[in-house]
Amino acid sequence: MENEFPKRFEFIIENTEGSKTKFARGTGKTPAQITDICKGRGKPTFDYLLSLNVKYGVNVNWLLSGEGTPFLDGSQQVVMYPGNTETDKEVSWHKISLNDFILVPKYDVHASAGYGSVIQSEQVVDYLAFKRDWVNHDLRTDPSDLALITVDGDSMEPTIRHGDLILVDLSQTTVKKDSIYVLRLEDVLVAKRLQRIYDGSLVIRSDNPAYKEQIVPKEDLESLQIIGRVIWFGRQML
Repeated sequence: MENEFPKRFEFIIENTEGSKTKFARGTGKTPAQITDICKGRGKPTFDYLLSLNVKYGVNVNWLLSGEGTPFLDGSQQVVMYPGNTETDKEVSWHKISLNDFILVPKYDVHASAGYGSVIQSEQVVDYLAFKRDWVNHDLRTDPSDLALITVDGDSMEPTIRHGDLILVDLSQTTVKKDSIYVLRLEDVLVAKRLQRIYDGSLVIRSDNPAYKEQIVPKEDLESLQIIGRVIWFGRQML
């Protein structure tokens, strides 16, 4: 079944966007990446398959196994995910509802945790899936307000390291407590800890003691654009 996946993937392309280039543009991939998948040289992530289910109503079960129909209507959006394995070579699959997850866009921008990173593009390049219950009950935020970006630099170490992926709540643009925020300074994004002090001014701090703190007076706060508060981060284990 697996060697038929590229053919089924091409079927989805032909019956949605009609061309690999348009499909790549519409799903946050490059044409080269889409071509590799069609030729069996690469495999899409589960998060990417979920995004196809959301965008086009693709039946991920059919795409992976050939079972069922290529597309589902809104009432039948059921996807498959890898469950626990009984052996290293055997993979079991369990049905879950797409409604159990929300997809958060990952942007092609970097928040510097050093001296700044110029914004090159705000294009969505991927999506990551998060459990809806976790977002609603643990993070207590609206999924539509979330964005994922990557951190550059070391000024927030050891809390946040270079290359970490941070989840930003774009609705939290007012400093109500000592926390880490993403700021826009001209054309630069920075991730820093903000603290409001008694006279109404803000202190911009780095967790790395090698970096000096900055104070923004109350009368200059209008020039400080807060993009959102960092509420979660992910890290690759090396």
